[in-house]
Amino acid sequence: MILRGSDRLNRAAALLRGGGLVVIPTETVYGVCADATNPEAVSRVFAAKGRTADKPLPVLVSGAEDAERFCAANAAARKLMRLYWPGPLTLVLPLKPGALPPVITGGQATVGLRCPGHPVALGVLKAAGRPLVLTSANLSGQPEPLTAEQVMLEVDAVLDGGECAVKKPSHVLDLTKEPPECLRYGAAVIGLTGGSGAGKSVVLNRLRELGAFTINADVVYHGLLETDADMRRGLLERFPSAFANPNAPPDRAKLRSLVFNNPSALDELNRLTHPYVLRAIRRELASLIVRDGLNMPVAIEAIALFESGLFEMCGVTLGVTAPVEERVSRITARDGLSREEALMRIQSQKPNEFYEKRCDENLVNDSSEQELIKKTDVIWRKYILGCDDE
Repeated sequence: MILRGSDRLNRAAALLRGGGLVVIPTETVYGVCADATNPEAVSRVFAAKGRTADKPLPVLVSGAEDAERFCAANAAARKLMRLYWPGPLTLVLPLKPGALPPVITGGQATVGLRCPGHPVALGVLKAAGRPLVLTSANLSGQPEPLTAEQVMLEVDAVLDGGECAVKKPSHVLDLTKEPPECLRYGAAVIGLTGGSGAGKSVVLNRLRELGAFTINADVVYHGLLETDADMRRGLLERFPSAFANPNAPPDRAKLRSLVFNNPSALDELNRLTHPYVLRAIRRELASLIVRDGLNMPVAIEAIALFESGLFEMCGVTLGVTAPVEERVSRITARDGLSREEALMRIQSQKPNEFYEKRCDENLVNDSSEQELIKKTDVIWRKYILGCDDE
């Protein structure tokens, strides 16, 4: 049943107060909601979505004052609420004991709160007179609906509010961590990957010129080798011969040699370091939101984009590939390696087919740098500006 007409808000609110499930529009996507004070209704959301009970649900509130009924907000949280609410920002904050049913949070001591920026969603909140749990109105793995007609979940009603404007999920910022971490970046994120010598740096530099905030995961990793004592401690335990001084960073060349052509050692290195890199990037994105707002496009370059889990933060994944001989030429010129050493490096990495099968888009760098830049511009227009050249 799709609710339309002048009485739609009151009809939706009545269903929600009675324990029903109603899909409502937000500025991001359509979401299925229920009365957050009714544990049975909340459980129906999990069942409708096929969502596991240990995955918490965010809660919609009407504003900052309403939010503080349920959470312990600090000065940083109040500032973000003042700047970006109503809007596509979910804040994870400490839950006040007993303020909400445990089924919402999976028994955790935190809760994600959001004040939506859509007038229909705010109208439903006001008419219902209570907080509402809300999650995107799609089954796991399916596209999030942007119109009432696209909703396929079995619910009691769908409230028509037209097409969603933002068309992406909200940002999720965890303020219970210090420094804060971005668990989901809601603006456009391009994940850039490919092997050595393929041309990733050219693409990343062009995306920066076009206006993206850029992150190089390799640079983040090298910085952590210098600054993160916990990560170094794990590396020292597993790769002690890479350290001349246990209180100083490892010899990067020695560390590379220990894992080169040794898949099991490389897997251990990645298992040790990827969580730290992921956390550091989440912190950087949180800082970006606080500093520059909610709309900055981001490009993340990572050779292990998929292996590290970074791809899950990306709206589109972009692979850069090139013929082997061209990669060899670039590596020898850039890094001063012999042809044999460059070939060994390439052969130790994933083949082009790995990226071609997994990435949403692929750029083949088999011509000039200027041609690669032109291909990058097409990606920018398509995914950032919304203009498909075709």
